[in-house]
Amino acid sequence: MNSFLSISFNRSWNPTIIFFRNFSTLKRRQNIQINREMLKMLDDGELKHRKHFGKRNNPCSNLPYRLHSAALTVINKYRGAKFRADVQKIGREFLTTMIDSVQYQSSGYSQDNKITVNEDIESVYQDKINFKDDFKRKNFLDEPYNQHDCVALMAARLPANYAALSYILNEIRHEEPDFEPSSLFDFGSGFGTTIWAVDQYWGNSIKEVFCVDLNENMNELSRELLQKGTVNDSDILNRIFYRQFLPAKHIPTYDLVVSAFSLLEFMDTRSRIHVVENLWKKTSGALVLVEHGSKAGFHAIMEARNFILQISNKQLDPLTEKINPDVNQVSSNLTRSEGSVLAPCPHDFICPRQSDLLKKSFCNFVINYKVLDYGQPNPGVKKEKFAYVVLKKNNFQQWKEDQKSWPRIVEQVIKNSRHSICRVCTSNGELKEFIFTKSKTEHHLYRCARLSSWGDKLPSRIIEEIVEPESEDPTNKQ
Repeated sequence: MNSFLSISFNRSWNPTIIFFRNFSTLKRRQNIQINREMLKMLDDGELKHRKHFGKRNNPCSNLPYRLHSAALTVINKYRGAKFRADVQKIGREFLTTMIDSVQYQSSGYSQDNKITVNEDIESVYQDKINFKDDFKRKNFLDEPYNQHDCVALMAARLPANYAALSYILNEIRHEEPDFEPSSLFDFGSGFGTTIWAVDQYWGNSIKEVFCVDLNENMNELSRELLQKGTVNDSDILNRIFYRQFLPAKHIPTYDLVVSAFSLLEFMDTRSRIHVVENLWKKTSGALVLVEHGSKAGFHAIMEARNFILQISNKQLDPLTEKINPDVNQVSSNLTRSEGSVLAPCPHDFICPRQSDLLKKSFCNFVINYKVLDYGQPNPGVKKEKFAYVVLKKNNFQQWKEDQKSWPRIVEQVIKNSRHSICRVCTSNGELKEFIFTKSKTEHHLYRCARLSSWGDKLPSRIIEEIVEPESEDPTNKQ
């Protein structure tokens, strides 16, 4: 593909060496070193390749039994002759909102409200008082869903939303197993999907949940699902609080803050940045932002990522980072920065898919989920594509970051008879395509790559060095 550099392999190097050409005449040699701890376990037979350290194992995410049962009970209350058509219609409207957002942002109407990576952050705060009034007027006056519409939206989106959130929380658990949040702030909480997903991972540690959703009917539906799914357990329900608007004060802060499928409900970039800024100030541990895996969803996530890394003094341009064997440490101003990316990016650079070369490309991930039975002939299994970012506050705890530098697989692995092609995002903020062949690649690395999937990490480290062109010896001239 044109988006990636062409790759060839050299037999004479072990571990695996990869050569690739850039637009210059210099060659770069890449030494891929598999994780040593994992390598030993593979050699000793203590670990199978299909369960390597970078594997995430998310084949299909099912709703918890209690949530599934509660959702069907609620659906049966509203199911009528037109309910199935209403579910399908409202599901299409949800996706149409994502498409319309791209068209809206591409029009000239909102160009003045866009924030670029190089723009002075102070411009975000200009005319802030007037902007807050305009923000409320533009984004909070639409007629909210009634109870029937809320249930129809739940039937259409509950399994997909839960699957995406479960995937992301599973990623956090793999990256930072010591992270155990005690409080949750859920912005755009809807029918409470985040509460259920978080409960699967940190149910024993969560002591307080604060939910914000403008639609009071959604809040009531969330309460109803919790009451039916927890047998009206007062100990659980008393820890969950609901509010219609985002609190103006940034105290208290919360260990885990989540905004799932909510940013694109706002009309323009400046409105979304206003929300993201408030959510970041409420975050003490990790902030999770997730949108549908469309181009609009990806750009909304990148807006938030760029903004937070910029105000945290963390974002760099990978083109300014040259290969230099004498420079192996991060500068002191970066180590003191407030925030950084936990997932999915293995770097804090500008996303390579935002460059002009890859402007038609965008990054997303995929998960399978079982559709709720709301009267359709064959519910079956569907795929949900989503874009997300998890950002962490560096001073919250001693983050491990053991897997931070491992390259992330950003497309489906292409598997042929004796070779596999992996397209990855690397720790230096570049997209690369690697070809692992059975005859030329180290055995364990080849097997791990072949058994990996979209969204997994390759448990390895890529070391680059420039290979100087051989100069002709003048003494050999005749």
